[in-house]
Amino acid sequence: MKKKAFLALLVSGTFFLTSCGEGKKDFSSYSKEEVSYCNSFVSEVTSGWNRVCNLNPIRISDHETTYPFDSDLIYASYPLQELDVPSIYDIEETMGSIFYRLHQEFDRHYDYFHDDGTKIQNLKVLNESYGTEKAVFVDKDLYNLLKISVELGVKSDNRFNIAIGELSAFWDDLISYNNNQMSYDDYIDPLLTNEKSKEAEKKLKKLQQEIPTAEELKDLLEFDDTLQTITFHQYKNVEKVSLTLGGIGKGYAVGKAAEALSAKKYDFGYISGASSSNVMLGKKKDHSPWTVGISSPFQADFDMGGYVTFDGYRVLSTSGDSAHMYFLPIEKNGKTTYIIRHHILNPSTGESENEYRKVTLFSSAISSEIMDALSTIMMNTKEEDLEEMFSYIRENYGDIEGIFQKNNEEETIAYYFVTKGLKDSFTINEQNTHFAEVKYYEF
Repeated sequence: MKKKAFLALLVSGTFFLTSCGEGKKDFSSYSKEEVSYCNSFVSEVTSGWNRVCNLNPIRISDHETTYPFDSDLIYASYPLQELDVPSIYDIEETMGSIFYRLHQEFDRHYDYFHDDGTKIQNLKVLNESYGTEKAVFVDKDLYNLLKISVELGVKSDNRFNIAIGELSAFWDDLISYNNNQMSYDDYIDPLLTNEKSKEAEKKLKKLQQEIPTAEELKDLLEFDDTLQTITFHQYKNVEKVSLTLGGIGKGYAVGKAAEALSAKKYDFGYISGASSSNVMLGKKKDHSPWTVGISSPFQADFDMGGYVTFDGYRVLSTSGDSAHMYFLPIEKNGKTTYIIRHHILNPSTGESENEYRKVTLFSSAISSEIMDALSTIMMNTKEEDLEEMFSYIRENYGDIEGIFQKNNEEETIAYYFVTKGLKDSFTINEQNTHFAEVKYYEF
C-alpha cells in the first residue's frame, strides 16, 4: 500500500495474527459430541493457533436454529499445543454456557425455556409487557445491562438508544428485501419516489416520532433494585415501543466469557465475537506482542489495510457498514452517487450515518459491553466532535484509542484517522495495492 505524506483516520473488522509454536500433541481423543455448545478446530498435526469453542447454533424450534447474537464466528483462540483435551472441554463448557444463556436472556425475538419448562424472562417478555404496568422480574445480567444501556444513552446525547427496536426492525426488513432484488429499479427506500418507497417514507417518519429519546427512556423504564424488576411504562399514546440490545449485548457476553476464562487461568488467548467485539485475555505464552490486522474500508478488499501491535490485556470493538447493508443509487446534479444504508442507526435521525465506513476502538481499562456501545456511538459522531467525545470517555471511563476509516467516492484512496496514542503501534500494510492516507489526531 502506497503512503502519502499527508497523515489522516477510521477503522473496521479485525484479524488476529499469531505465530506458531513447536511440537505437537495427540488430540485423537477429542470428540465434538462431548459438548453441545460448540466445537473446536483440533488438529493433531498443527502446532499453531486454533479456534477453541466455535459456537454452534441455538435451537429455537423443531425446525429452526439461530446463531448466538446473530453471529456465526464467535470463538476463543489459543495456541493448541498449550492445551490438552480436558482443557479444551473446559473452555467449551465455560464459554459456551455463558453465550447460550446470555443470548437467551437478551433475545427480543424468541421465547426460551428453563429445564423445568418455565419460560425465561428475557427481553422479549419485557417488550411484551410494554404499557401493561406489569413489573417483570429478570435475571441480574439483563437487569444490569439495561441500566447500563439507559445511562449510556443519556451520556452519549442519544447517539445510543436501546428503544429503537421497531426502527431497527424496519431497516432490517428493507436491507434484507433490497439485497434480494435483481435490479435497483425494484428497490424500496424512503429516498426513492416509487409508490412503495413513498409508503416506506411515511412509515419511517411515523417510527421516528414514536421513539422516546434516551432522556425520556429513563422515565419509561422503572427499575426496582430490591425486587430486581422492571416496569416498562407507556410512551405517550404510542402503541408499541421495543428495546434492542443489538449494540451492546454481544460485548457484554464477550466480557463475561473473558472474566470466566481468565479466572481459570486461560488468559493467554483471545475471544473473537465475530470480529466486532474482541478481548485479548492477557499476555501471549511466548510474551511476543499481539498483532491485529485492520481491514481496509473498501467492500471488496480482502487485504489488511494496516496493523496494530500491543502487549497484554486489551478490549477491541469495531462497528462498520460492511455487514447487513445495501448501496442506494441517487441521481444528483446529473450524476449517479451511491449512499450506504446500513444497520447502525442514528436514533436522532432514524437513519444510518455515512461519516465513517468503520470505527475500531482499543482500551485496557473499559469493559467490553461499554466498548461495544462506544463504537456505535462513534459511528454516530461527527468528526468535529471526536476530540470532545474522547476527552469525556477518558475522564469518565478510562483510556481509549481509535482508528476511523473512510474512502474517497471513487474508491481509490483509503483514509485512516488514528488517535495520538496509536502513533507508535499502527502501521500501514505496504502490500495492499490501494493508496493510503493516514492522519494522526492530536488527541
